[in-house]
Amino acid sequence: MKIEQIEFFVKNAQEWRHWFEQKMGFQWQSMTEDAQTVSHILSSGEIQLKLSSASHPQSPVFEYLQDHPPGVVNLVFHVQNLDTILERLTQHNWTYCAVQGYHKRGIIIEIIDGLTQTLLEDNRNGLSKVSNRTVTGINAIDHLVLNVPTGQLEPVVKWYSEIFDLIPQQQFTIQTEQSGLYSQVLVHPQTGLQLAINEPTSANSQIQEFLDYNGKAGIQHIALRVEHIVKATKHLSLSGVRFLTTPDEYYQDLKGRIPPFPLSPSQWQELEQWQILVEHQPARHATQGDALLLQIFTEPIFGEPTFFFELIERRNNAQGFGEGNFTALFKAIERQQLQRQENGLH
Repeated sequence: MKIEQIEFFVKNAQEWRHWFEQKMGFQWQSMTEDAQTVSHILSSGEIQLKLSSASHPQSPVFEYLQDHPPGVVNLVFHVQNLDTILERLTQHNWTYCAVQGYHKRGIIIEIIDGLTQTLLEDNRNGLSKVSNRTVTGINAIDHLVLNVPTGQLEPVVKWYSEIFDLIPQQQFTIQTEQSGLYSQVLVHPQTGLQLAINEPTSANSQIQEFLDYNGKAGIQHIALRVEHIVKATKHLSLSGVRFLTTPDEYYQDLKGRIPPFPLSPSQWQELEQWQILVEHQPARHATQGDALLLQIFTEPIFGEPTFFFELIERRNNAQGFGEGNFTALFKAIERQQLQRQENGLH
C-alpha cells in the first residue's frame, strides 16, 4: 500500500497551482477539466498532488467548500491485495463503489465524512514510481496525520488495522497547562506507509479547534521527506512560506541533555537560525552513526487554522517520531491558538 496521489479542493486551482510552483517548488504536470470542475496535477519527487476547483455551482468542489475550508478530500493508494480488501469491506458491511477515470481496477470508499480513499490495484513488486528532482529536495511523503473527534481514535485505528493491515506503533499522550491530545501511529508492514491519528483530550484542544474550523475530521498535515532540511527550509522561507516558530528555551534544553547531541557548533547554529526541531536516536551498533530526526512545520496554508505541511529529514535512517518534537509541535500550534483567542479570532 503506497500513496499515489493526494487531492485538495481549493477555491481557485490556477492560483494554488502557482503557489505550489513558486513557493514549494512543485512542477506542473497536466490539467483536466469538465463542465463543472477544473484540476491541476503537480509533482515533486514521488509526490503527486491534484488541485481541484469549481467552474460551476453544481461541482462537488463548490458544494464541499460551502461547509468546509479548502483541504484534503481524497487519498489515492496503490494496493497489491485489492480482492482481500474487498472481502474485508464486505464482511464489515462497508459501502464502496467502482472507481471511474483511472486506467486500473479500483474502488473508492469514504472512511469518514468528507474524506474518501481511492484504492487502485497494482501488482508490481515495490510499486515503483517515476521520480523527478526539484531544487527544494522535497521527494516523498513521509507520513500523514488525521484528526478525529473525541471517542473516534480507537474505532478509526481498528478500522485501518483490520482493513488495510496497518500495524499500531507509537502512542503519544501530550498534555500542557492548556490542553492535550491522544495519538496513535500506524505503519504498513511492507511499504512503511505511516499514518498518525489524533483525538482531542479537552474542548479547548488545538485538535478540537481544527475539527471546529474544518467542520469534520480530516487530514491535519502531510509530512514531506526532504534530502537536506536546512536547504529546503531556507529555499521555502525565501519563497514566502511561513513556518511555526520555536522558542530559544527549546534549544537550550537540547544542549543540556546527557548524552549530548552529536552536533557541531555550526550545526546547532543552523538549526537555531532556521528553527528546526531535532531528536537524537543513539546508534544501535558501534558501526552505525547516531540517527537524527529533523522536522519543521509551516503555518496553516489556507488561512484557517487547519491544514499545514511538515518538512522532515531522517538522518542515518532515524525511525518513528520523537516525543520531544511531537510536544514542541503541539506547543507551537497552541501558541498560535492562544494568540488567535487573544485577538478575538476564535
